[in-house]
Parts: sequence; structure tokens; C-alpha cells
Amino acid sequence: MKIEEWKALIKGAKTAKETGFNGLNLKIMRGKGGQGYIILNYQKCDCCGQIILKAVKIEFYKAIEHLTIFEAELLYLLFCEGAKPRDYANYHKCEAGREFILNIKNIETA
Repeated sequence: MKIEEWKALIKGAKTAKETGFNGLNLKIMRGKGGQGYIILNYQKCDCCGQIILKAVKIEFYKAIEHLTIFEAELLYLLFCEGAKPRDYANYHKCEAGREFILNIKNIETA
């Protein structure tokens, strides 16, 4: 993914109210070779009790051993909720952030 595309997504995103242990209950599944991940979140509707599944599937150019909690939350919030974590602090400007963003090959939401 290009840095300019990422900046446009971040600029249009609101700040998330819930992150980390405060409300997100993410499940992370790793594909073979570490080049693909699926991040899932199951939520129960307060009105009808129906289970709502939101997911994002990420494919990387180079294999990643594991996603950090911050990276998993960032990807889920940005692509499923249209928000950014409260502790984002211009992650795309640091070297680790740039490497992570440029390593993203494909993203799909469900």
C-alpha cells in the first residue's frame, strides 16, 4: 500500500473510543507462511441478540512473524470501523510504521 493512500484513510478516520482491553475482542488467524492474516470481531446486537461478524483479511509481501496488538487493532479499526486508535500518534511517519504500511499487499473486508 502506498503511503499517500494510507494518509488519506487516516485523515478521513475518526478517533476510536474503545481500544485494547476496553472493548475490542479481536481474534487473529494466521495463514500459512505468515503472509496472510484474518482479524475477526464478533459483536452481539443489544436489541435483537444477533451475532455480527466483522473481518478484515490482510496479505503482505514479506512474511510477518506475528502482528502486534497495536497493528491488529489499527488494521481492524481503520478498515472495518473507519476509525484510528487513540494512540496512533502519526505511526506512518516512523520507520517501523512506513515499513509495515509498504509491506501491505492486499486488504479485503467482510
